[in-house]
Amino acid sequence: MSSQLKTYFDWIARVGITFCYTATGPEGLVKGKKVYVVSARGGVYAGTPNDSQTPFLKTFLGFFGMTDVSFIYAEGLNMGVRPRPVRRWLRRARRSRPSESAACLRGELE
Repeated sequence: MSSQLKTYFDWIARVGITFCYTATGPEGLVKGKKVYVVSARGGVYAGTPNDSQTPFLKTFLGFFGMTDVSFIYAEGLNMGVRPRPVRRWLRRARRSRPSESAACLRGELE
């Protein structure tokens, strides 16, 4: 994680604004929000033991109460001109969520 992202996370973690302390522990105050995380990486890590970003971000966002998280990966960007995993991912994404992908490209998702 970059130092800029860590600084941003420290900045938005505010008691009484994004979370609060209760008798049972911290509770997120940012509930019911859909979160899209776009991640670009040089290698291919999604779904492997080497993927440290996804679990960290799910935990961090869950701390605030944001549990509806979708990840959009641009992977294999440092693996040559057209890495196969990226082509496979794009084909799967287009097939599995065609309307959502089109809405995202048009900038219509909130």
